[in-house]
Amino acid sequence: MSDIFKKRMALCGNTVSDSIRTQSDEIMQKTFTNDLGYRQCKLYSRTMEYLEDVEIKYQYSQTYTINKDQVEYLAQFRPGYFPEKKYMDQDSIERFGFYLEIPDKNTGVHELWLILGKNDKNSFIRYNILKCNWMFKWIKNKQIYSCFGVLRNRNNYNSGVWSDGFFTSVDNQSQFIVPTTPTTQTIDYNDRFMLSDSMIRPLVFEVSKLEDTFPCGVTKVTLKQDHFNKVTDNVELKICDYYDSPVIPQEPEIEDIVLSCSGTNRALRVGGSKRTISVASDIKDKSVIWSYEFNGNKLSVEELSNDFEISEGKNTLSIKALLNYNNLGKVIKIIATLPNKQPSSIELEVMR
Repeated sequence: MSDIFKKRMALCGNTVSDSIRTQSDEIMQKTFTNDLGYRQCKLYSRTMEYLEDVEIKYQYSQTYTINKDQVEYLAQFRPGYFPEKKYMDQDSIERFGFYLEIPDKNTGVHELWLILGKNDKNSFIRYNILKCNWMFKWIKNKQIYSCFGVLRNRNNYNSGVWSDGFFTSVDNQSQFIVPTTPTTQTIDYNDRFMLSDSMIRPLVFEVSKLEDTFPCGVTKVTLKQDHFNKVTDNVELKICDYYDSPVIPQEPEIEDIVLSCSGTNRALRVGGSKRTISVASDIKDKSVIWSYEFNGNKLSVEELSNDFEISEGKNTLSIKALLNYNNLGKVIKIIATLPNKQPSSIELEVMR
């Protein structure tokens, strides 16, 4: 009897703390969707490649005030899920810098967030995230680079200018955070960034400090203010030193995704046959990210399950209108998205 009891208890852990942890994880798994902060999100790599759909609990750590910088939020994945371990590089170093696409329940807008670290609690580990609020652009070797990141404010209480009695210069600081990628590793000291909302007198900053190991996977760039150069800086594109070379830098060409639909007309008959949507353009081995708008609302496959039967593939999708006559005359918009390509869409009307 004692051996049976020991084996049964061993399933929960070797110690009381292991047993409590196991039971807590089981409760968390079963009640995960009950929280008001529950979100269904998309996880992207540091280079903005789609990885998978994930579930999180979205929480704030402190209340925002205009006197301070943007506050960090917390994201809790389901127990046992750790993106930095699942998508670890071959050198076995845990790196952060993943992107999370989180839907805003108040506005319905999907926002991009950056995972910057985690707090190693005894249970229910939470990740520190910040909302991406700027598209950073710079030039290196006549090539335009860009990356979504987080622009931070460095509170300093000086007058904004510095003078030694002979020379006077602007004296302000700023900082931004981006994932560490081959693209962001091109950022070097003295590179200049235009971080301003003004088209008349834009603010320009110069890189003075780089950190890429606190933590790994994330690069923190410290900036000092510089003067705007109307000869070399491009205000419309918000890129510094755009005209510094005799050859105007070229942005990478962004091609459109071409979609095709089976059948003679773009319509779905109630209870009728399926329509197949496929990508006609060459996308090699990449997987398309599918999204949907129905009756003017952005909805997921699960939210559409009462009205449509949808089966997603790597670069094809099949859809069938279920037997629901309330949907007659309504239009579903199917959107295909790929990194570095313009999204494309097809609209299908539900008919009798």
